[in-house]
Amino acid sequence: MDEQFFEGLIPFALFAMIGTIVWIVSRENSRKEELRAETARRLIDKLDTGQEAMAYLESESGRKLLDTLSTPPPRADPRRRIIATTSVGAVLCCLGVGLLVLHGLYRDEGALGFAVMVLALGAGFLAASGVSYRLSRSWGLLDADAASARSAPAGPAD
Repeated sequence: MDEQFFEGLIPFALFAMIGTIVWIVSRENSRKEELRAETARRLIDKLDTGQEAMAYLESESGRKLLDTLSTPPPRADPRRRIIATTSVGAVLCCLGVGLLVLHGLYRDEGALGFAVMVLALGAGFLAASGVSYRLSRSWGLLDADAASARSAPAGPAD
């Protein structure tokens, strides 16, 4: 009875763990965005007059602030998303292979099913990153980012 109880608890624990990880990551991302917005708000509040604001925004640090505020978050960059997806896929594939090895050592059928699911999930992430890369390249998203990064001026244009 105890063994069946624990075997039934494994899927729930797995989903709880994944849910917790997703919650932590999303909370961290929203904290970063809130901090970024709060910093900009505090800075704007300190500028009393329109002349002070214009003088600050024309300075080098003001331009950097405007660039930071107008730049989309890193998750919009296709390269970063492809690399993150590939990394998750590789980790899940390694975990799946490790679970298959454990199944080979202990002959636990529950571990076999879980290992196959994890391995398939990792392969799915790797396939998704490959498709994303090919589509991004064919749509010119990767070339446009690289070209804009190369052609961007080093300093402000006068």
